[in-house]
Parts: sequence; structure tokens; C-alpha cells
Amino acid sequence: MHEQEGVQPYSENPRAILLRTLSTEYHELGKGYGKAALQQLPEFVQHQFPHIDEIVLAVNVANEFARELYAKYGYQDTGRRVTGSKGMLIVMSYPLKVLT
Repeated sequence: MHEQEGVQPYSENPRAILLRTLSTEYHELGKGYGKAALQQLPEFVQHQFPHIDEIVLAVNVANEFARELYAKYGYQDTGRRVTGSKGMLIVMSYPLKVLT
């Protein structure tokens, strides 16, 4: 998780936090760990970073499985595209209510 400068160029929102990486070991795929993490992440962020009002992440255009998984758990395509080291990335966002 990154705040402030770590969020750029994915979001200009000063109250956003970046989920840098979410990955699962190949032999653990299909066991629900990624889904569980995505389900618990909003509450975790709200409690650990109460000033944050947005979670952003970037997913490779070619990773259709991950894009669909993120969308299933409430992440929306922001329309922003960023070139990463492994190609074009789609920036997705999950809005949060600020608890403070």
C-alpha cells in the first residue's frame, strides 16, 4: 500500500491509496485467497488509514481474469491508462467513506 507520491500517476486524489500488488502463488490459485483479500481490503483500509477515501490499483490490459475479479468486488475502470514495465495498465478505483 502506498500513499501520496506512490499513488501518482495512478490518481491525482491526495486521499487515495495504491494497492501496489495482489498476487497468489500459482499452486494456491483457485482457493479463494485473492477473493478474500479483496473482500477484506476496504474495511482494513478504513480502519488502518481512516483519512483515505479511495483505493486505486493498476492491472495489465492482458490480465482479463484479474480485471473481472476486481470489477466483481466493486473496482471501477477510471478510464486512465498508464504504461507499466510489462505493458499498458488499466487504473481501477474503489471509493471509500472516510471514517474521521
